[in-house]
Amino acid sequence: PMRSALAFSCSPKVGRQQALLYAYEIAGMELPVPLLFLGACNTGRGKMVRGEGVLSLSRAFQLAGVRQVIQTLWEADDLSTARFAQYFFAAGGDQRNDYGTTLQTARQQYLEDPTNNAHPYYWAAFVLTGQEQARGGASWPRMAYTGAALLVSLVLLLAVGIYSRDWAN
Repeated sequence: PMRSALAFSCSPKVGRQQALLYAYEIAGMELPVPLLFLGACNTGRGKMVRGEGVLSLSRAFQLAGVRQVIQTLWEADDLSTARFAQYFFAAGGDQRNDYGTTLQTARQQYLEDPTNNAHPYYWAAFVLTGQEQARGGASWPRMAYTGAALLVSLVLLLAVGIYSRDWAN
């Protein structure tokens, strides 16, 4: 799974290996972006590893810091993928918002257009994975520190309670 790669078009002077960006290379990068739309075929498919989940090209981008990824679960039709991406970004996919809602809006708009094929093969391959940014600007580290502070406070209260009870006796 980590040998999956993105293939780039290049001149004949560049070797084939230089035109590939492997998943293990992507995972080692720093890509702090809110959303990545992977419209290529099977970008969400990979090997299921116990304790890790699915190792795929999409997962490599998440390991690199991409917060949420729209990926495909099977071979997507090229024309339908291009149209679906247009609906997604027209619905606000290029803004920092609720991408799950935007994805649903794009699906509805795709299905409402009579020129598109309504069969799920053409639009249901796109799924969203990752962590949505917490509302109100709260971040996971802040929540973790708050939780740790509450836990320490609870332990101190228990220790004081036990000490004062033993001291009174």
